[in-house]
Amino acid sequence: MTPTVVLATLGANPAPLLQLVWALHRKWDWIARDVSAVVDARGMPYLHAEALARGAAWDGLRAALGESCLERGRVRVVPVYGEDGELLPDDESPEDAARYIEAAWQGARRSIELASDDPVVFALVAGHRRTQHVAATVLFQLLARPQDRLVDVRLSERWAYAPGAFYFPEQGRGLRLARVQAPNGDPADVEIHLVDVQAPRLRGLLRERDLMTHASALRAGQVAIDALAGVRLLFDMQNGCARLGREVIVLSKTQFIWYATLARQRCLDNAGEGWLATGDAKALERVAHACRPFGWNEDVRVDLLRRYMGLATESKEADEEDQADSLTKLRADTLRALRKFAKGRPRDLGAMIVPAKRKEAGVNMQRLPLDPARIEFLGVDGW
Repeated sequence: MTPTVVLATLGANPAPLLQLVWALHRKWDWIARDVSAVVDARGMPYLHAEALARGAAWDGLRAALGESCLERGRVRVVPVYGEDGELLPDDESPEDAARYIEAAWQGARRSIELASDDPVVFALVAGHRRTQHVAATVLFQLLARPQDRLVDVRLSERWAYAPGAFYFPEQGRGLRLARVQAPNGDPADVEIHLVDVQAPRLRGLLRERDLMTHASALRAGQVAIDALAGVRLLFDMQNGCARLGREVIVLSKTQFIWYATLARQRCLDNAGEGWLATGDAKALERVAHACRPFGWNEDVRVDLLRRYMGLATESKEADEEDQADSLTKLRADTLRALRKFAKGRPRDLGAMIVPAKRKEAGVNMQRLPLDPARIEFLGVDGW
């Protein structure tokens, strides 16, 4: 069985949490080795009375699933406190909503820490409290790793949603509590369905320091999304510089030529991925030659590039190895400069503007991942 950690933002009905743990075990072959239940004043008494008290629903769940099911004493309760130090009565005001999600945020970070490489299930189990479902979804979007899941719990019978009426199919009638009149229905007839909800994962946009609080992650996430939405990479050929939006990327003139070569290949191959063999002399020569008319050409120090630009005579054959070494160094220096520029920015932004590398049939390849629609050349025609 796959071990997992469950993070649940609960309302006043603890039953969906038990239904989730039961269905993970029975339907997915996943076993919850840790459970965190985030609760305020509305949910706390029901969680203890119906689920965690001796002989209550969690003990019945463990009897049904066996000893691999977590003991009730190991279910971690994450209480949400108000400004007065008492349990938060509700999350209806913006201030109380912020307190609730901050407590849930810390519970979620703890769950991820405990999970290590195991998946964390972010559970949508708050019943009619829709704001708690939103909170769980936001937590998932900002914190989830590739292996984590956002899971909704659904029941086949309408009566089974009534608080205190149904916990899991094998519960027996003895676990039915008095919050509702005894419904007409057999727990064994209820199907529990788990829905693997798909939502964008934004953690890759954030730095670790952004994850300290929900408020800081929310701010940083919005800034990153806004930045990525409008990113454009401009190559000013007349001045020999590359800009990301209005910000100049610090590159030497020789590094600029190699970066422009990768960008041109990306635009030419807009239907593909834009991979370029690093030894493709023709591609580099075309870009270098196009740079000849501009006044900055005297700042180009690599002999082979100067020859491509028509500023130097043919190199001797004995110098070919030196020329190859200088180009290898140029490519490495360009990567280093771009990584330095991307440092401290959203990870996805760096992944778009820093060249990717691979080897294909023994040939070293590079490409600029950025969408060619966001690449623009200024000062040249016919590209």
